[in-house]
Amino acid sequence: MGEGLARYTGTQKSGVLQSLKILEMRVDLEKRLIFPTVVQTAIRPDIVLWAPQDKKYVLIELTVPWEERCDKAYERNSAKYNQLTEDCR
Repeated sequence: MGEGLARYTGTQKSGVLQSLKILEMRVDLEKRLIFPTVVQTAIRPDIVLWAPQDKKYVLIELTVPWEERCDKAYERNSAKYNQLTEDCR
């Protein structure tokens, strides 16, 4: 299958994910990521982290643009996932 599933239940917590109890992760391998069942979508971020109990999601897009094109890459990726983010809310 094209997805990986992992759970992290460590005790050291910091940053954006500090309050989450159980964190699950899926990774897009060979373009077969199945997004969590919260919403139907054909969009596949590179990595999805989510905490089902807390209803929090983190979408990660891996992009390596030229230094002078970082702002454009950020805007392009933000626009690409804007509707998915709203649907998840």
